[in-house]
Amino acid sequence: MDNENNNEEFLANGEEMEEFSTIVMTDEDGNEVEYLVVDEFEHKGTNYVVMMLEEFEEEENVEAVIFKQIIEEGAGDELVYEEISEEEYNDIEEVLRKRLAEFDIDME
Repeated sequence: MDNENNNEEFLANGEEMEEFSTIVMTDEDGNEVEYLVVDEFEHKGTNYVVMMLEEFEEEENVEAVIFKQIIEEGAGDELVYEEISEEEYNDIEEVLRKRLAEFDIDME
């Protein structure tokens, strides 16, 4: 929520392997949690972000979390990420399946 960075990884020969945007959020206990952005898309006027925890970047099977972006108007128009509801998931499921197929990600 507070911070957005680019995280680049390079192979031994110097070729770029992958690049992820990084978003650092604060959880309900006040701890900072770092997420890697897997995908971003717009559906029916709402922006959605598919993320995974940074600590699991090297793992083969990782759970992704889907957030919607909300701009809280006011001092600085803060960008806030909110987990989606089951109803919202059902609404975007088909779009999400098509997009994640491009990344070779399975949905269960």
